[in-house]
Amino acid sequence: MLKKYFTIIIILFFVYALDLKSEEIKFDQIPINISTGSILSILEDNNGFMWFGTVEGLFKYDSNGFVSYKYVSDDLNSLSDNIIYRLYQDKNGFIWVCTQQGLNMFDPQSEKFYNYYPDIKKNNSDSNKIYSIYESKNGDFWVGTHKGVYKFIKKKKKFVLWSKNELLNNSSISTISGDKKGNLWIGTNNGIFRLNKYNKIYRYVNNKLKQDGLDDNNINVILIDKNDDVFVGTNRGLNLYNNKKDTFSSYKNVFFNKSLNINTIIENKYGVLWIGTMREGLYILNKRDNTYKRITDNNRSEKNFRGKVIFSLYKNRDGLIWLSTDSGLWKVKSEKIKFNHYLIKQNNPKIRITNKIGFFQFMNTDELLVGSPYDGLFKFNNKKFVKYDIDIKENNFNNNLIITSAYKTKNGILWIGTFKGLLKINEKKNIYELYKNNPNRPDSLINNIVLALFEDKARFLWIGTMSGLDKFDKKNNVFIHYKHNQDDDNSLSDNTIANIVEDSFGNLWIGTNNGLNRFDKMKFTRFLKKRENINSINNNWITTIFEDSKKSLWIGTKGGVNKYNRKNNTFKTFTKKNGLIYDYISSIIEDHSGNIWIATTKGLSIFEPKNKIFNNFNIRGGFNANASAINQKGEIYLGGDGLYKFTKNNFHISKKESPIVLTKFKIFNKTIKMNKSKKSPLKKNITEAKAIILDYKQNVFSFEFAVLD
Repeated sequence: MLKKYFTIIIILFFVYALDLKSEEIKFDQIPINISTGSILSILEDNNGFMWFGTVEGLFKYDSNGFVSYKYVSDDLNSLSDNIIYRLYQDKNGFIWVCTQQGLNMFDPQSEKFYNYYPDIKKNNSDSNKIYSIYESKNGDFWVGTHKGVYKFIKKKKKFVLWSKNELLNNSSISTISGDKKGNLWIGTNNGIFRLNKYNKIYRYVNNKLKQDGLDDNNINVILIDKNDDVFVGTNRGLNLYNNKKDTFSSYKNVFFNKSLNINTIIENKYGVLWIGTMREGLYILNKRDNTYKRITDNNRSEKNFRGKVIFSLYKNRDGLIWLSTDSGLWKVKSEKIKFNHYLIKQNNPKIRITNKIGFFQFMNTDELLVGSPYDGLFKFNNKKFVKYDIDIKENNFNNNLIITSAYKTKNGILWIGTFKGLLKINEKKNIYELYKNNPNRPDSLINNIVLALFEDKARFLWIGTMSGLDKFDKKNNVFIHYKHNQDDDNSLSDNTIANIVEDSFGNLWIGTNNGLNRFDKMKFTRFLKKRENINSINNNWITTIFEDSKKSLWIGTKGGVNKYNRKNNTFKTFTKKNGLIYDYISSIIEDHSGNIWIATTKGLSIFEPKNKIFNNFNIRGGFNANASAINQKGEIYLGGDGLYKFTKNNFHISKKESPIVLTKFKIFNKTIKMNKSKKSPLKKNITEAKAIILDYKQNVFSFEFAVLD
């Protein structure tokens, strides 16, 4: 046995953590059969259908596919034009469509369009090019056209030119919005016009002689956020209205004096601005500290959107963001769980870092000892990895060293399991002892390949190896061996020991590659898979063992999760068939709310014991065996390709029921179209219909439906 005094050297080898914090925003493409770059407006209606206004007509999306509506020359109840600039749903549920030629009202019940024109005398009048719409408190509309602002009186179905300002009447109106104070904000190609509740007009323009003022007179979008702050996007950048000074200030300094041609702005559910530009991609701006993230077209990444130009951004009721670009339609991938992801990075290119995190051990509340089988030991604290370097020169200990486990006992001694023996470290005295197998000493370590470590309540150290289980007698400095004996049913079921846990009743549970074992009263009780017994453990390859706060024992295997019933020695099995994300279990741990976190090699399942349901989260790369820990703060750490940290309340399970809507009605497998005549039983759109009356001959019918999630 080698014994020597030495100094443990902890060095920061330019090793640091990459804090990704789930800031990587992922996008999913929605296939739509139209020309690229033609989606100019997006809307979610009251039922949950998504609508897209394009240069090729109107499209309704129900998560199964698209229904298109287009201009038909001989149909007075079709769209008046296929070029659509803006969509809006009013308080009564009607959808209003701003087109190149006229304003259209779509009735969802009859599926008919009703066309209205500011200038009914001229078919190609600039006044009929409608770019924007805003509903006033009384239900009437302010309508922005290529030639001024009109009021649309709903009851009379009549346009009235708002003619109090000649310059405004001759301007192209790009956007109209209203604030909480009753001001109407009108964006034009001649600056911004503000109409207050007393019908007094104020105009704001670019002034090259003063810093205060708009950066450009071509206004593309006006956003009034939750705080009633007015943000304006122009051909040259972003501007914010100062209510006290009655002026605008530019965000050019924030964007390093870069001129941004802004098409669209929305505010997400966290109060962050999403800004879509021409050819500069997407900007995400935190208004609190004026920091931003830029996302541009990256053809090499499957997670990113394509396109240089962002035409439209839209936030639906659930906070999900949609965007259209010159390369198609995208939505932000809904991440149900947030996490911090830390990677070890080495500045020396000659040193290869695998980032395969294999085990943890808390040194104190905030400091985590992290082990990577091939990269070595690290202390992790405050988002940083610090290399824990053990300077052992004898016997080439550090050469090609594989570290498998670590355990800090109650007396402060750190034990490290490796493929070259068991290492004992006294950090206070800077002393180490290396325990190895000695063929000449039967009481030495049974095998040099150490896989698992555990200290029981009596403070005995248990060591799992490739050749059996060892109990370390600290007083006599010897190892007591327990091995598989094919002639003894009360011996271990297998000699490859990967898991050791003591339960609340003083039983020691040992997981092997061939069965689960309970050690009690100096004998082993084996639990093995039996095909004829559905209540036996479902797989003999044990990957992890965990006891929860209610003293229930959970066993992870290569084939699923098994919950042990102590009364009758049976197991209840959970697999993919029961909702588990994947059957190969890496580790199991419990959060402070009583949820059971089940890490697998292909993602994470969080089991709610009360509801008996699994909530699944796809995490690329999955997780490694027995690499899990939780601290006093409730922060959960999991090891995989890097270190993952999940903080309290960082996953969201939607309790809202997704609406189910009917989309088609068929009789004898033929789609029935809505018609108010006696020939059709469908008097309203199937989505809106409350009842359908059939005669006795129409006795074979069916429905198609969509879940609008």
